[in-house]
Amino acid sequence: MKCDGQCLIFADPERFAEAPIQESLDHVAELGRDDMGHWWRHHLACKQCKKGFFFEFWEEIDWSTGNDPQLKILVPIEDNAELQHLSDRCPGSPIFGQRYWRSYWPSKGDKVCGWIDARP
Repeated sequence: MKCDGQCLIFADPERFAEAPIQESLDHVAELGRDDMGHWWRHHLACKQCKKGFFFEFWEEIDWSTGNDPQLKILVPIEDNAELQHLSDRCPGSPIFGQRYWRSYWPSKGDKVCGWIDARP
C-alpha cells in the first residue's frame, strides 16, 4: 500500500518519535522477541493509510551505568516477502538498500531520530 505522505511518520518524524507508537500505528503481528525483553519485532500498519511497516526494538544492557542504549527501526514494506526478509536479519543489525526511520538513544548523549536513506 502506498502512502500519500500525510501520515505523521512521514509528515513530522520528530513529533512521531515523541508520541507513543500506538497513536499512529496498529499492531498486525508479532514477528519475534527474546526472553529477556531486550529486542522484539512486529508487523505494524499506519492507522491513517494502512501502509505496512516492519518494526524492531533493540536494547543493549549497559552494566556500568544502567543507562541502556535503545534502537528503534521502522521500515516501510510493500509485501510479505519484504517483511520476511527483514524478519530474518539478526537483531540490531544494519538495514541496507532501503529508506527507514530510526530512533537511537545512546547510553551517553542525546536521542537522535529521523529518516535514513540506505538505498544505493
